[in-house]
Amino acid sequence: MRPHPDQNTGLRPADSKANDPIACDSCPVREISVCAMLPREQRKIIANRSHNRKANKGDVLALEGDRVTHVASVTSGVVKMTKTLSDGRQQIVGLAFASDVVGRPFADDTAVRIEAATDATLCSFEKSHFEQLLREHPAFESLLLKVKLDELDAAKDWMLLLGRKSALEKVASFLAMLADRQLAPDGTRMPKAAAVTVELPLSRAEIADYLGLTLETVSRQFSKLKDAGVIVLDDGRAVTVPDRQKLAALAGN
Repeated sequence: MRPHPDQNTGLRPADSKANDPIACDSCPVREISVCAMLPREQRKIIANRSHNRKANKGDVLALEGDRVTHVASVTSGVVKMTKTLSDGRQQIVGLAFASDVVGRPFADDTAVRIEAATDATLCSFEKSHFEQLLREHPAFESLLLKVKLDELDAAKDWMLLLGRKSALEKVASFLAMLADRQLAPDGTRMPKAAAVTVELPLSRAEIADYLGLTLETVSRQFSKLKDAGVIVLDDGRAVTVPDRQKLAALAGN
């Protein structure tokens, strides 16, 4: 699948106004990003080779089969990855949250469609620069390896969810994941005991697609969780989780 000539792809900045230099000290995920454990001088080097990429909800950042030109760390919002079947159907195969890395270094082509599920910002690197940073700074390379291994573990957990969990456990697991990825105002992870309010990055239909359920089933599970007092729904897409331990228990975690 090839991009339309006017479409922004490859994790490239949409326009010059979005191509602002990065200031690591003001990065909203500076405490938990892949760069967090690097010495200040190395962070300066990385900042000099990165740019701020702003994306509106629905912006396509890369299409399947695109040449990989950039690698980026999500600094706010949520990005979704999808795969397209031969008959045109699409399946959401992953979500990237603040501090996650999208785009694949040392690869020629993009394996998934990358799209902003919400308004988002990304710290974007030219692929060649990112690969050079990995070669020159072993600590940075080790951190990225850890991030990717964590993603592999999460993918294994998701296989278990799709294959073995009940509909209620699937929806509870999805909401628990969102709650766990919610950031505190200082850019750190929210404490496990803290109540959180999250904005759903996907529509109910997309959640159903992601979890391998029908829309009606997803809606029923939301109602069950609401009636049990596990979640509080507003009129929009915000969900409050007052007791995350109770939600995790229902998720089978």
